[in-house]
Amino acid sequence: MNNKYALCTHDDPSTEIRNFNWYLDETNNVILEWEWPADRNIKFMIIVEYAETPPDIEHILEEEKSQTVVTRNLAARYQTPLPGERTRYMIFPAYFNDENIIMVYQPGYSTDWLYKKMQITAHATYKPLALSQYQQAILTVDFPDHLFHPEALFYELHENNNPLHRYPIDKKFTETPHTLYITKTQRIKFTLNENFTHALELIQ
Repeated sequence: MNNKYALCTHDDPSTEIRNFNWYLDETNNVILEWEWPADRNIKFMIIVEYAETPPDIEHILEEEKSQTVVTRNLAARYQTPLPGERTRYMIFPAYFNDENIIMVYQPGYSTDWLYKKMQITAHATYKPLALSQYQQAILTVDFPDHLFHPEALFYELHENNNPLHRYPIDKKFTETPHTLYITKTQRIKFTLNENFTHALELIQ
């Protein structure tokens, strides 16, 4: 849209977006949904994508590639693939004034920071010890340095599918395979801390 912009504030509740919601679907699409403001002069929504804190809204609005426009008569929903880098989306109701300037209402409505999940891999291989009730469990973890956090990943000792103990993955586990001695009836399972499941995907 090759127009000039001006920012304004909500002096009347009828200009505000209603029931704004956002989520990530199962194929990593970002979905924004809303109900249009009661004021029917609000003809379109401006949706901007940004990766800085705090965002310079005036600068973003001047960058055509950073915004999407949804008109009132077409939809109350926006969908886009989640990009690879950290991203946030903000939506603003807007209208043309008598001078053909796009008046953009602030504050906008925003998603949280969104990330594509990064994959980490972890698995255990077993080597029974002859004439013994014990075996070696060799733990191999591929957890890139820039993603590593000592509270993100755990390994659990299970026996007959029942968890016995839980231990954090130490940084040394990512540098070389780590060997444990466990009984032949025990197995190792890896789990992600639920506080990291928004950013990491565990493959095992």
